[in-house]
Amino acid sequence: MAIPFLIVRVDELPAFPVANAMYIVKDKDRPARANIVFTGKTTQDQASLITFNDIDAIVLEKITNTLTDNQNIRVYSTFGDMMGVVPEFNTFAYVRDNTGGPGTQGLPATYVYETEQANWIPVSSGSAEVSWDSIMGRPIATPAQIDQAVSMAHSHGNMAVLNKLSSTVEGQLTFNNQIVSNVVLTTTDW
Repeated sequence: MAIPFLIVRVDELPAFPVANAMYIVKDKDRPARANIVFTGKTTQDQASLITFNDIDAIVLEKITNTLTDNQNIRVYSTFGDMMGVVPEFNTFAYVRDNTGGPGTQGLPATYVYETEQANWIPVSSGSAEVSWDSIMGRPIATPAQIDQAVSMAHSHGNMAVLNKLSSTVEGQLTFNNQIVSNVVLTTTDW
């Protein structure tokens, strides 16, 4: 039996929300935005999605902690040019030609300078390698299993004819919904 799920658009979350519902609640500070609250099997089971105000606060905190009024993104022609600079504060750098640095040679790269470590730390380069295990939502199959499945893929020139083959509930072979002789399929190992 399906459980009914209620979706409600409200100006403010009611004092006693109903169970199994999604409330789209108007943001009082920003009328063009809304916050979303889910209730579970009971009205006490509530889960709020991150709100726009939460996002604004997180982003502002990250920006504030990362940058100061004096910091800019520095642009360097080469990796060697960047390595010759020791900034007085944490900063980001964009290198047009990363030859000599870690990562892809001859392509752009980004770095962050950390004053505590007195070191340029690579952030990204012209191409990125990602390990299979770090891919979110990846298939359960391994890359080798996927490669094998792809190599075994094939097509049939007579697919229209093959699509007419089937079987009855009793296991009798059919073609175009007509039973073919007295052929009975008794196993799948064929």
